[in-house]
Amino acid sequence: MCKKKKKIVKKRPIKRSKKARKPAPKRRKTKPKRLKKSVLPPVPAPARPAMPVAVRKETNVVVGNSTCPGWQRTEAGVTIKQVRVIDQREGATCGYHALKNAILIANNLAGAQTPDLCAQLNDSTRVQFLFGPSGIWRERIIAHRSENALRFEIRGVLMAHIRKRQAKLYTNLSSMGKEELSAEATKFMRLFETYQNIVNDLARAWAQQIVRDDTKITLNDQTLSTAIQSAQKFSISGALPAAYGVATREEVIALIKNPQTIGRFFDLESLKNHPLQFSRADIPAAFKAYNADMIKKRLPGMESDGDWLDDGEIEKLINDEEQKGGLLEGLQDSLMVFGDISRDPMAAIQLANIQDALTKNGRHVWGFILGTMNLAYPAGRGHWFTLVLYQHSDGTREFIVADSLNGDQLLSRQVRELVERLR
Repeated sequence: MCKKKKKIVKKRPIKRSKKARKPAPKRRKTKPKRLKKSVLPPVPAPARPAMPVAVRKETNVVVGNSTCPGWQRTEAGVTIKQVRVIDQREGATCGYHALKNAILIANNLAGAQTPDLCAQLNDSTRVQFLFGPSGIWRERIIAHRSENALRFEIRGVLMAHIRKRQAKLYTNLSSMGKEELSAEATKFMRLFETYQNIVNDLARAWAQQIVRDDTKITLNDQTLSTAIQSAQKFSISGALPAAYGVATREEVIALIKNPQTIGRFFDLESLKNHPLQFSRADIPAAFKAYNADMIKKRLPGMESDGDWLDDGEIEKLINDEEQKGGLLEGLQDSLMVFGDISRDPMAAIQLANIQDALTKNGRHVWGFILGTMNLAYPAGRGHWFTLVLYQHSDGTREFIVADSLNGDQLLSRQVRELVERLR
């Protein structure tokens, strides 16, 4: 049977009257209540532990047979004394003063121990003689820096000529087979490194000649070729002659001196057509170029007037005095320079050697030039001062400090660290 279909009745949507919504009541702006000030006393911040501070009471301290104005402290049976010395504002900077004070104190204690040490430490005539405007130490440093600046300039010119040839040599190498390329590339790199060493040696020798002898150097194709061919010593790169494609060291030297090999690595044609001259007149420009390069590398530059000694320059002055047998005549042991004991890799070895020597009874004297800078500083400057270790014949030890600013160094980090290792 068929079912009847139900009729679907569509419901009409109910119309709802829209009632006007009442606006929300406006909120009254209320001012925030002010908090009453607390009547309780403020809680004090926890007190920081007090750092050890040297009580600087000026008195007379005994150094050898001399009595000098200064101050001292004794800790665990070790006496540390600081003597008042001439202020560095009287002339030059701390590096010169630290070296001068170390030599005078060490020599006095190691030698006759004359009673005039205080007068020597405060002698302005000695300051002018050693590192015044025309002092012998200052002139050595100025000459040393002038040589370095000129060496940098000459080396740059020669290396520019080598680099001009590099592109051509690399092009020739790229056309070779794999095995042939490997052998030729090794030979090329060894020769290139060797010529770099030769350039360094030539630049150093010519710079010294210009500064010390006041001569002029003409750099052309003949000068360069003759200098390489007549060289007696070579800093040859590479352990085996086979790396140069030859069998013996003599053959390596012959290859380096060969005019054709020199012509491959240096632009001799350019030097022939445009020869260069270097003299003392080029020193100011060389300083300027050197310092500009150091600024790019974020490294310290050089003062052309001889101020601001670094550790290498202090060591140079010490070596000069040792060779000439001058101021270091009576010094039994040695002088050492430490920029930062905790960061200097050689300091631990040197101090261990000193500790071994100190175990033997007898008089010993060591002088230290201590710096407040560290070895990793890119362009910072610190302050140099003196510490001298004196061991008496009975094995007892004392430390004598001298600072050209007369600042209290008895509890400085450098002094405490050195005393702790050598007490």
